Amino acid sequence: MEDCQGRSEVSKTTFGEDPPSRIVSIRKAYLDALLAGNRKMALQVVRDAQGEGIPVLDLYVDVFQEAMYEVGRLWEANVITVADEHMATAITQYILSVLYQEMDVRNEPKGRAVITG
Repeated sequence: MEDCQGRSEVSKTTFGEDPPSRIVSIRKAYLDALLAGNRKMALQVVRDAQGEGIPVLDLYVDVFQEAMYEVGRLWEANVITVADEHMATAITQYILSVLYQEMDVRNEPKGRAVITG
């Protein structure tokens, strides 16, 4: 999996340019799954994106973050209910927990400390 230090060319668009159409279509599919309350579909969208080589950090910034902004906008405009917003949040939290469990987080020693007293 992609680590959080490097961002691909895809996510560089997050800072001022329009994202590539593939990211936009992934985001739309993810948002559709959220609004349908379909956790399995949302996870499948993410798995398919990973299978295409989309790094996790790009998913976080360009898909999850932007989809949740849209959920908030829809709630504020009274297009969706508070329950819909809470469902979308819960599904996204679930997806994030699944991805976190798969991250290569190594607890390698970072040095030594000598404590005297």
